[in-house]
Amino acid sequence: MTNKIESHTIPGANIENLKKQAKSLLKQVNENNPHGVNRLTRANVALSGKEGEPRACKLSDAQRVIAHENGCDSWTELKNRVASTINLNPVNGEDIQVLGIDQIWLDSSNLEETEHFYCDLLGLKKVGEVPGQMFFIDCGGVNLLFGLKEEVSANSILYLNIGETEAAI
Repeated sequence: MTNKIESHTIPGANIENLKKQAKSLLKQVNENNPHGVNRLTRANVALSGKEGEPRACKLSDAQRVIAHENGCDSWTELKNRVASTINLNPVNGEDIQVLGIDQIWLDSSNLEETEHFYCDLLGLKKVGEVPGQMFFIDCGGVNLLFGLKEEVSANSILYLNIGETEAAI
């Protein structure tokens, strides 16, 4: 059994997204990307075969890392957890009512710079993280999730209500 990190599957996660994450991690590791290799190390996934000979990373290794990062011991356990949380049927026969935005995911190619901007410069509060992968910021009751991605495509524009401050007289 590996030492699981304290994490929970992101609400709304789906198995297709998790499969893409595993394939992306596999590609990173096979390209010797330090971030990807570090993720394998943190999840205690060793790339050694018979008699300690090094071996190539397999998709099952990457899936085990994704499972570990989501608080599960195995890919199967993660798939079962995701499947059990998906319930699109109305509760007790009532219609689903959207009450507002709970969280927004944004890509970042550099989590440290992103955290510096939002926390140090703008003064927003960091409320959680999965080290080296993502962190969460409270922005007026809405969680902003910043996830690490090598190539960041254009995100939606985020408009922040900065407000006014009184000038000292």
